[in-house]
Amino acid sequence: MTRAIADTDILSAFGKVGKVEILHSLFDEIFIVPAVFEELLQAWRAGFSFVEDAFKSVRLIPLDTGLEERVRRFSLLYPQLGRGDIESIAFAVSEK
Repeated sequence: MTRAIADTDILSAFGKVGKVEILHSLFDEIFIVPAVFEELLQAWRAGFSFVEDAFKSVRLIPLDTGLEERVRRFSLLYPQLGRGDIESIAFAVSEK
């Protein structure tokens, strides 16, 4: 089973051209973390309709206690990264 953790940029790029389904031809499951969900939600509130297709295509992963601890640690280690990147990396590391 192939799985991916998507960020806002990739979902936005495929969504804007109406091709989110291409991602499902590459991956069985596509996950997003809460920070990416929030970024997409902001785009939807701004009127970008592609977000609806993105939401239908992904699975939101909640941050449990272990992931929250990793997010805090990575936030201190990598202050140059955004919240979505940090949450995605924390989730990826936990899925090894």
